[in-house]
Amino acid sequence: MMVHVFVTNDCNLSCDYCYVSELREKLYFRTEFIDSLISFINRALSLNKSEKVLLNFFGGEPLLNKRVIEEIILASNKINVKTNFMMTTNGTLLTKSIIDYLAEHNFILSVSLDGTPEVHNRHRTYANGEPSWEKIKPNLEYLLKKIPGSTARITYNSDNVSELYQSILFLADQGFQEIKPIPNFLDEGWEDEHFSILREQFDKIASFSEKNKNIGLSMLKKKLRIQGDCSGGFDSFSINANGDIYPCTYVVGEEKFRLGNINSADNYELQKFPTDHKQRTDCQGCSYFESCTSSRCIFVNYKMTGELCKPSGFFCAYERMESSYALR
Repeated sequence: MMVHVFVTNDCNLSCDYCYVSELREKLYFRTEFIDSLISFINRALSLNKSEKVLLNFFGGEPLLNKRVIEEIILASNKINVKTNFMMTTNGTLLTKSIIDYLAEHNFILSVSLDGTPEVHNRHRTYANGEPSWEKIKPNLEYLLKKIPGSTARITYNSDNVSELYQSILFLADQGFQEIKPIPNFLDEGWEDEHFSILREQFDKIASFSEKNKNIGLSMLKKKLRIQGDCSGGFDSFSINANGDIYPCTYVVGEEKFRLGNINSADNYELQKFPTDHKQRTDCQGCSYFESCTSSRCIFVNYKMTGELCKPSGFFCAYERMESSYALR
């Protein structure tokens, strides 16, 4: 079971592509919510019969609320199954002591790094425009020594897609052995010409991967398998900083998708969001449909188009291209 906990939706950066920044209130998860969080997790476990829990500390920048993260971890011994921890951070608040703590608790860690300093600083800045790479760099060597499996998470856009290959080479040179490049699906600037560029980048990256098999690249690991239905509300949950429960991080704060609140954990009943494929007129005849992320991730569709069963044109084109590399 996956539980994303928004320990805050506030952030010390002002990345121009961040969808969480759309949330109006800057909330912080409070210590008095922790018992309710544990109760909710145990309630969901009793219903879905999961055998383990992955707690993902989410933001905003989760390390802005480090004390609550530590207290949730202390309380996690009350969860009825084995619990592991995960976090995505922008890296600006990492210190040696924090890295030691994360390593001690076996965190699966993802650091948002968009590539070379120039590429990274193009979108990932502080509110005053100050670049962030210079704040992150000093602790990366120690991080990769203590948590060598840490992932570099690249978000790339139409304006820097031509630099994707160089960004991956740069991060590999920094010592990252796991790199996860993800296009910004909400970028409205994607055009056909960018796909020609992206395919060229894929070709270079695939060639690099052949010669550097120790570097894990998520974009080349897509598995062509039947996706099934969304698991949100059943064995995957997103908890907003005020305790509200949602099926997916993409719809946190959207009242019509709110499933309840952890303070009423005893009343929670499992939810399911089955995909009605009859509504997916845009997908009819697509040979990749059953293995397409869009067939399962209905809330990603909603974030892109405002409709659960309608992906964006860019998303379709990207999935087809990624799938073509999986067939090689």
